[in-house]
Amino acid sequence: MQLLTIIIFSAIAVLTLGLLIYVQVWLPNEVHNKLADSLKAISTAIELRFPSHRGLSNRTVELSLLTGAEIKLSRKRLRDLEVAAYLRDIGLCAIPYRLVNEKALGTWNEADKVTYGRHADVSGAMLELVPSLRHVARIVRCHHAAYDGSTGPFYPAKDNIPIEARILAAVTEYAWIETHQSAIVAKFALSEGRGTKRDPKIVDALVRVLISGRASEARDSDSLAEKPGVAGLGHLPSGVTAAIGRDRMGLTQSSSSSEPTS
Repeated sequence: MQLLTIIIFSAIAVLTLGLLIYVQVWLPNEVHNKLADSLKAISTAIELRFPSHRGLSNRTVELSLLTGAEIKLSRKRLRDLEVAAYLRDIGLCAIPYRLVNEKALGTWNEADKVTYGRHADVSGAMLELVPSLRHVARIVRCHHAAYDGSTGPFYPAKDNIPIEARILAAVTEYAWIETHQSAIVAKFALSEGRGTKRDPKIVDALVRVLISGRASEARDSDSLAEKPGVAGLGHLPSGVTAAIGRDRMGLTQSSSSSEPTS
């Protein structure tokens, strides 16, 4: 009788443990994976509307998650970061098509820059309307905020910026310049903005990810295996500094056919 009781209680314990794993681990992962598939479709639609953004979402998500893991974000925060990375540019749908796709950046006036610069606020406002996505709205809204507060009085600065937004700020700038110029110029941009535009802790973590080989290969032939540390980013050929010349939105002005960082 005692043996039967032990067997019954053991079976109940195993079933309870299995149920807990299902509810706490498997089910949330399954729901998140399905959500991620839907978000990929949304980001692809945005990239189809703006060809200059093609492939940026996948690269941004990859580097953001690796950087978040590097600084040991919790699993929940990594999930929020992934959602925000996919939806960061949803507000571009409110930006005139001709401004981004047909008008060269060098010809933009101040009104054009202000119009484009609102896309992060529009993205955040759109997400606030969806109860299940409201928790990532502030991340998306702040993902272009400068670390030193130079973006303006209506944006937070330094540690008041959500850490997920600080990760996105560094990664989106890097991914944009890497795609439209080269990885080496993108690395120099990280080094140049460290401590001013970008959180130095995040920049250092992203650099470690890039030199570790954990991220997929860059889109050009520039090697990611540089010397460790941000100081190693300074080994650039002469004239690269002049090629960087970025405006406050983080894009080089030397390319007349490029659009601002997403």
